[in-house]
Amino acid sequence: SVEQMKIAAVSSKKSPSSAPGSGLSEEERAAKAAQKKAAKEAKKAAKKDKPGPAQAPKKEETLSVFRLDIRVGNILKAENHPDADGLYLEQIDVGDEKPRTVCSGLRKFFATPDLLLGPCLCVCNLKPAKMRGIVSEAMVLCATSTDGSLVELVMPPEGSTVGARVVFEGEEGEPDAQLNPKKQIFEKIAVDFITTEELVATWKGKPFSTPQGVCKVKSIKNGGIK
Repeated sequence: SVEQMKIAAVSSKKSPSSAPGSGLSEEERAAKAAQKKAAKEAKKAAKKDKPGPAQAPKKEETLSVFRLDIRVGNILKAENHPDADGLYLEQIDVGDEKPRTVCSGLRKFFATPDLLLGPCLCVCNLKPAKMRGIVSEAMVLCATSTDGSLVELVMPPEGSTVGARVVFEGEEGEPDAQLNPKKQIFEKIAVDFITTEELVATWKGKPFSTPQGVCKVKSIKNGGIK
C-alpha cells in the first residue's frame, strides 16, 4: 500500500550507508589513519634530507687572471669612428682567421689614428658590444697615468707572435669562452693591473709575459691598466 511505501522510504533514509572500513571499530580506524599519516611524514622527511647531485664549484668563484684571454695583437688599420668623436676604429690581428673590429676611446690621448698602428695587447673574450652602431669585438689594453692625463698602449716584447696568449707566473687554466658582463669578471680582475717603477705591466705583482719576455709601457709608472 501507499502507507507501507512511505514507511519503507523513511526507514531507508535512516539506515547508515556502508563505507570503506565500516567493519572496523572507531579505535581501529583512528589507529590506521595515524599510521598512514606517520608513514607519509616519514617519506617526506627522507626526501628532504636526501642529498642532491654533487655540483662542481662555479667557475665564477675563481677570480684569477687566467680567465682572461689576453693575446698579442697587431693593429693593422686605425681610423676615426664615423659616428663618435671620442672613438677610434681599428682592425686588429689577434691570430684569428680574420682581423677583429675594435672600437677604442683613445682619440683624446692619441692625436692621429696612425699612432696606434703596430703591436698591442687585446682582451679577446669580452662579450662583443655595439659602440655607436659598430660592434667592437675586443679591447686594447692601455695604461693610464695616476693623474689621468696620459694613456699608453701596453706593448708585448719584441718578437712576440701575434695571437700568442699572455701568461702570468703560477696562474694556469683555460680562459672563459666569453666573459659574462653581468658578473663584471674583467673589472674585478683588472683592479689589480698596474705598471711598476720599471714600466712592467703586472697583475698582483706578476708580469704580463710572453715567451719573449715581459710586457711594458713607454713611460707610465704605477698606472692602472684597462
